[in-house]
Amino acid sequence: MDFKQLEYFKVITDAGSISEGARRLHMSQPPLSLQMKALEEELGVTLFRRDNRHLSLTDAGRILYTHAENMLDLRDSAVNETINAGRIQTLRVGITSTTLPLMLPILHELQRTSKHIRFEIYDANTFTLNDLLSRRIIEIAILRTPVSLVGMESIVIREESMFLASAEELPEQVSLQEVVKYPLVIYRRYHDLIMSVFSAHHLSPDILCTCDDARTALEFVRGGDGTAVFPDSMRSSCAFLHTSPIISDELKTKILLVYPSRQKAPLTEELIEAIQSRYELRGS
Repeated sequence: MDFKQLEYFKVITDAGSISEGARRLHMSQPPLSLQMKALEEELGVTLFRRDNRHLSLTDAGRILYTHAENMLDLRDSAVNETINAGRIQTLRVGITSTTLPLMLPILHELQRTSKHIRFEIYDANTFTLNDLLSRRIIEIAILRTPVSLVGMESIVIREESMFLASAEELPEQVSLQEVVKYPLVIYRRYHDLIMSVFSAHHLSPDILCTCDDARTALEFVRGGDGTAVFPDSMRSSCAFLHTSPIISDELKTKILLVYPSRQKAPLTEELIEAIQSRYELRGS
């Protein structure tokens, strides 16, 4: 298996058929079909389901597609960085949807002060970014607790409280006892934290919707359904919504700057220094 086969596989998958894939690749269909057959034989799996000339991926195909995307991105980054060695350098940064408002000003400032830096931003959830870090697809990530940090070093950027966001009027602030009156929209990864805090106070929150992305929660609430629980850094994304802080010393998360323990990427220190110019950091 080589990069060319992975590229062919990705193009065919995106195109939905071998014929359309061949057109996009400017090659004839038979040799492309042979390449995919050889790839399936080498791996010993079926990658495509063929139905009325339309291709869809099997479970094995979906796994390979995810890895193919990462490997092709990493190849392109390696080529670009090698060509631009000594002139332009690329920093691959992972950011979650809830930390994007916090980090964008820092990245903008770093770009203004360090013209040799280019960014590749990977926008995903914490668990996906943690996996990309462990496989060295990205060099540094801004993650939010709870998260496993095995093999990683981290710096606490800030600790954040939670707030409610709703299309309806809210009090100036709410206690845990008052929060249970609202049908809540929450992140799946915060479910255990939220439930444990409320359970400690012998309270049972009304969970209307559990989702994996802050943007989904925002759209849900903007539609007039439920009241979202967000960390403080999401306030700037809540335009046209009513917000109210939750009064609790327990319902908090930490935003961490995370990178592999064994070796820092050359540009990692520059990003850390840029963050240190804005925040007081401590290692963990």
